[in-house]
Amino acid sequence: MLLSTRPGYGNRWYWFWLIVGLPAGLGWLAYARLEHLAPRTKERRDGGFVGFFTMIVGSFVFGVALMLLANATGMSVIPS
Repeated sequence: MLLSTRPGYGNRWYWFWLIVGLPAGLGWLAYARLEHLAPRTKERRDGGFVGFFTMIVGSFVFGVALMLLANATGMSVIPS
């Protein structure tokens, strides 16, 4: 769990920003992939500022990808 064990890839603030900020559950998927499915320890873990900027960039890239997908398929509304 996020609150019980010490993460190896990023610190707790890093994962807080990614889990709370990334849309469509991408933060949870990243956490599961990097911390549980393929755990590895980095020499230096990513911190909260890196997580915050990763969240901002990831949200922007995800939004642009959805707009491109909608334009490519001719959809006027993306169902949620």
